[in-house]
Amino acid sequence: MTHILKKYWLYGVLFLLTLIVFHLCLGLAIVNPTNINWLLSARHDWGQHYLGWAFYRNEPWTFPLGEISALCYPSGTNVGFWDSIPLLALLFKPFSALLPHDFQYIGIWLLFCYFMAGFYSVKIFNIYNVKPLYALLGALLIVCCPVLTYRLMHPALCAHWLIIASVYFYLKPATQSNVARLNKNQIILIALTALLNPYLTVTIIGFNIILPFKHYFYNKLLLGRQAVTYIAISFFSIPILWYLLGMLSFGHGERLSVDKGYGMYALNLNSLFNASGFSKMLPKLPLLTIQQYEGFMYLGVGLMVLIVLALVYGLVTKNFKNNFKHKKYLWPLFWLAMALAVFAITNRITYNDSLLLEIPVPKFVLKFGGIFRASGRFFWVAYYLIILFSIVVFAKIKLPDWLKSTVLILIVCLQAYDVHPLFFNRNFVSGTYNPPLTVAKWNTILPYFDRMITYPPYNNNLLKSMDYQDLCFVALKNHNAISTGYTARENGYAYKIYIRALNASLKNGTLQPNELYITTPAFLDAFDVVIKSKKATVTYLDGYYLIYSNKKNIKLTPHDVRDKQKLDSIYKLYTKPSIIKTITTPVFTNNKIQFNIEQIDVDSTRVSVNGWGYLKESDNNKGDSVFVALAYGGKTYIANTKQVLRPDVTGAQKKQYLDNSGFSAAIFPDAVFPEDALLVLAIKNTAGNWAYASAGSLNKLSVVKTAHKVTGNLPVTANQMGSIDQVLDDLDYITVMGWTAFKDTDAANTEIKVVFAGNGDSYIVSTLNVPRPDVTAANGNKFNYDNSGFTIKIRKTDLPASNYKIGLFVSNKKTKKQSVLMTRNKVIIE
Repeated sequence: MTHILKKYWLYGVLFLLTLIVFHLCLGLAIVNPTNINWLLSARHDWGQHYLGWAFYRNEPWTFPLGEISALCYPSGTNVGFWDSIPLLALLFKPFSALLPHDFQYIGIWLLFCYFMAGFYSVKIFNIYNVKPLYALLGALLIVCCPVLTYRLMHPALCAHWLIIASVYFYLKPATQSNVARLNKNQIILIALTALLNPYLTVTIIGFNIILPFKHYFYNKLLLGRQAVTYIAISFFSIPILWYLLGMLSFGHGERLSVDKGYGMYALNLNSLFNASGFSKMLPKLPLLTIQQYEGFMYLGVGLMVLIVLALVYGLVTKNFKNNFKHKKYLWPLFWLAMALAVFAITNRITYNDSLLLEIPVPKFVLKFGGIFRASGRFFWVAYYLIILFSIVVFAKIKLPDWLKSTVLILIVCLQAYDVHPLFFNRNFVSGTYNPPLTVAKWNTILPYFDRMITYPPYNNNLLKSMDYQDLCFVALKNHNAISTGYTARENGYAYKIYIRALNASLKNGTLQPNELYITTPAFLDAFDVVIKSKKATVTYLDGYYLIYSNKKNIKLTPHDVRDKQKLDSIYKLYTKPSIIKTITTPVFTNNKIQFNIEQIDVDSTRVSVNGWGYLKESDNNKGDSVFVALAYGGKTYIANTKQVLRPDVTGAQKKQYLDNSGFSAAIFPDAVFPEDALLVLAIKNTAGNWAYASAGSLNKLSVVKTAHKVTGNLPVTANQMGSIDQVLDDLDYITVMGWTAFKDTDAANTEIKVVFAGNGDSYIVSTLNVPRPDVTAANGNKFNYDNSGFTIKIRKTDLPASNYKIGLFVSNKKTKKQSVLMTRNKVIIE
């Protein structure tokens, strides 16, 4: 027993100090596994991490092992993509039935990460025979490291001890008896990272190369094939574990790379001394972009003093310099840290809020950097090496122990004072979580359904910021699947398929009886068919509309009088006929109305349309009413609209007040209407006078255009202006909207086409004209650009697979002048 105490007393003291630091910083209450309130009340990533585990524990065992079907329904997701520390999720899942209903392991994991960082730091100090007091104080500096505490919102990434452990295994003297164990331990570390977070994997995989290299090249303890075998096992273990877990697949799925992602979250050159507002002594320095917070690497004033002392001693002491000069095995470690540091800085070198230099790099670097776009994190290896070696060097300074001890204690105190704002700015709540919902009412409704379909699906901020956590929580408690969730990697292809199928189902008036649809006032129009056809029941709760099939024989009373009034107004709106007036087809006076149809959707039962319109003669349209209508068979069927305030139209037209010009409508004719029916815009002014304008036939407004290959050369840009307002990439279609025209020339005689240029070939597509009087107004009304607007919808199958740039082709039918303006917009056809 005495032998054990002598051997491990230092780690025991370190653990007690770690407990104290942890309690002062976070509070030991978060270690309580039944305390989930602090996670979900934070309204940040902690809630995501907990919910991923909470849903995963209720899933049946499947392959891949980490699959979650009840979140992001129906595409599902993976416990790894929720940063739920997959390693612990896999360990605890078999015991789920024995665990409390509210069980979390994130608190104990964070405490473990703090202690293990200090634990492996002590082991490194022991290699260099650092005295126990210095080792303890040095480990305390590591435990109190600003970077570790700053990273608390991402618990899986708090495993910085894996970096320090990798440094330890590299520095530990190798012998014939321990060389195999050291390499196997390093393989275990890389395997652990694969079950924690990919960023840790990329950070540490370099150690799995340089460690066997060191043992082969410097120590001569491994044969070449043995070194290669260890490296190969390390690399192959990663995709195997990711595949088993389900974070790596080989079909349609998560798109890993983000365009222009590399450099977005880069390391700023001021990072080591930029406290970002968490210092008592140093100011907050500016960053080039807000995303550079990922490169937070503040040392703290205490550590800065320590580093300066160690650096001075190292430079002026000849024996010390010679000692390190003879340790050539440190060079691979140095170059690894440098390589990761360069990747962290990226090719966009920044200092404060200035871009100093942007270096061209190969596309494969940009693509890899797009996958691991939070590149600033990769400076962690260099960061910890600077601190660890500074502590070792300081411990070797040839000064009296009492003086070094005093200085080191003062450094610890100085560090604690400086980073005080970072460590003591949290006030966590404890206990069970009570979401800001009328939970009792939700618990009454949800047991009747198997799934909660949020609309739009996969929207994490449906009604208010991060309300997906509250909806997921009530879904969890009632064992419902739910079509939302915040995941690190989204299966965009599966999302598009489901959204398209759901929209088609709603347009056809179909609701699944076992699904509860949840939406907000902004998106209620998507359910107009099922509500108007009386196939759905609507209730209102906590600001959400809850919609379900009438086949579900459930009668739910409104929560209070205000909710009842909301429901009454909705039913009144949707049950009254959409056609409010029928007249003989009037004379269309398009010259009296300025308008723009921004979106139209036509199917066999209805026409949905939105846009804006106003009387040209009007400078103030308060009191004017905008309607839409269908004209066919000698009759015009005028429908009601919802008013949409459009202050942007007022600004663009430079009028006194045109905010009342916006509209949204869903027309449900009593009879089947022909495809060539005219869409009509009607405006009734305050005096009761009507004006009508034809927007064109439905078949032209909704037609899908065809692409044709360009056989000759495209014309060059010649005095052309224009832009693309929107590019929509649907599952099967590409939609492009915008405007273009010749400068200082009326657009009345122009024809517009869209060009897709890629792989050496170009394709041209005719467009549908969209009136754009706003362009005329925005250019001072000197020339008439009303004819400059366009929209197209093209099948993806019309274009060969390629990465296309989009160009705007304009020709003047009178002067025969032609021009093509290439834009920055791109589409990818796969």
